[in-house]
Amino acid sequence: MSVKIDFSQQISGVILAGGLATRMQGQDKGLVLFRGKALIEYVLAIFSPLNSVLINQNRSAQEYARFNKPLIRDVQPQGVEEFAGPLQGILSGLMAAKTPWVIFSACDTPFLPQDYVQQMCAAVQENTLACVARDDSGLQPLHVLLHVDLITPLTAFLQGGGRKTQQFLRDVHAREVIFPGQDFFINLNSAQDMQQHS
Repeated sequence: MSVKIDFSQQISGVILAGGLATRMQGQDKGLVLFRGKALIEYVLAIFSPLNSVLINQNRSAQEYARFNKPLIRDVQPQGVEEFAGPLQGILSGLMAAKTPWVIFSACDTPFLPQDYVQQMCAAVQENTLACVARDDSGLQPLHVLLHVDLITPLTAFLQGGGRKTQQFLRDVHAREVIFPGQDFFINLNSAQDMQQHS
């Protein structure tokens, strides 16, 4: 049985922009211009139905502040190294949110489906704690809708050495949400990617 989620009260958006961007010559990916706009602006537009949107960043606070969204840094659970991967940003978002549900996106995905938030929320059923997007190219593990009840198991997963997002999603029986096509979740990771899709 599906569960209706109220966008205005029950869900926050978190944009993951806290990585090292090694393939973008160290530039912060969310701030790189693509077709005249910073990459993060495309995700902000998709998250516009939400009252609460946070930006997970670790080194460009001054630049991200111009988007007028709360900024969060990676939390550091005991026994977990710095820059432990995207799950660390996801945990940080879950801990910072003031809502029971949090929807995530990487900052470098300018082609997200317009109804990304709506489709992910529509997939929630009773006893669902996680949903993950899937398109024709495969699972998209940074595009997830998670319940804050996952804070404790995710913390334990990281402290136990787990780093693979797909493994954690399998462990918590994430529901797959199908987005037909293969272009929605393309990551622009490098200057070459930017040029290819410009």
